[in-house]
Amino acid sequence: MSDMKRFTLSLLTLFSALALISDAKAVACYALTDTNHLLTFDSATPGTVTDVDLTPNIPAGSELVGIAMRITTKTTGAANPGVGSLWALCHDGGTYKLFVVKPSGAVTQIGSALTALSAATVGDSAWGFAFDPATDSFQAVGVNFNFWIDPNTATAVRRPDVHTVGSVTPAFSGASFTTASYGGTSRFYIVNTGENHNLCTSANIDAGGLISEAGATQFGTATMFSQPNGLAINQSLAFLGASNGNFYRISLSTGIATLIGAFPPGTGTRSVIIKPSSFPPILTATVTIKGKKKIVTTKPKLLIKGTAASEAGIKAVQYKVGKDGFKTATGTTRWKFKAKLKPGKNKILVQAVGGNGVTSAPRKVTVTLQ
Repeated sequence: MSDMKRFTLSLLTLFSALALISDAKAVACYALTDTNHLLTFDSATPGTVTDVDLTPNIPAGSELVGIAMRITTKTTGAANPGVGSLWALCHDGGTYKLFVVKPSGAVTQIGSALTALSAATVGDSAWGFAFDPATDSFQAVGVNFNFWIDPNTATAVRRPDVHTVGSVTPAFSGASFTTASYGGTSRFYIVNTGENHNLCTSANIDAGGLISEAGATQFGTATMFSQPNGLAINQSLAFLGASNGNFYRISLSTGIATLIGAFPPGTGTRSVIIKPSSFPPILTATVTIKGKKKIVTTKPKLLIKGTAASEAGIKAVQYKVGKDGFKTATGTTRWKFKAKLKPGKNKILVQAVGGNGVTSAPRKVTVTLQ
């Protein structure tokens, strides 16, 4: 082989290595272990962690069986605890409870026991716990149960159970939703730890039923996992932990996993979380009034119309004339109403309410009745 060819191959090898490093897109992450430890680490170096033992701060005999980050809220103001907070599902052998966990190790219970979840999940030990940013809620999914959990009221509501195609003995461990703004659209992914060891997905996990397999059996390599545990998704990134202590990058389209590195010896993960560099915005609504914004008329009633838009959809368009209260216009994305005018100047305000409950800035038209 010529020196030029050797030099070219060396450069290709170097560029390939640099590409892999770049592809890793190192981000801050958290992991919950099977011994109630919270790990903080960089996704490119999972072997270097900040390890906090949460056991002394949770009820005696309890275990944290899943953890997720709340990355959106229903309201424009800060919920308490709101965006960026870590939430854990705790099990004491008989009941499930919600806790908020700080990276420092402080743990606070939210609400009382989740009685519906506690009564239905006896015997289930492998399952997924994830936050849905589109609905500001958590989902707890197992072989024998599927629950929607509201963090604002700390209540759990049972949904239809789920099942998979092509897996005789499915089991679940590790789940995540794709990134979305509140009121937007997200997709659910969960790890099947049954005989197939693959990725499953659903566009509407709240409806339960069949969830489809989303890629390669055994994540591309039959001997790769002792058992996959913990799935994290944020934007285009997806990571997977495993009970053998390894940490992987995973493709949501093919289900194939690529080894990044290993956690410290003896680490078994239950949940993995990507800490976003920024959080999804709350989807806003806009409203537009057609025609002139200053009108002079001799008619006591005036037809006013326009349009409204939001990625979360439009729930209603409201208007008020002068000091009267808000009323609802006819239509949503295309709306209209007849304003009853009083002699002189009439200030009319119009606002749109998005499907997520967020109200637009009002728009004004002034009508003078002569």
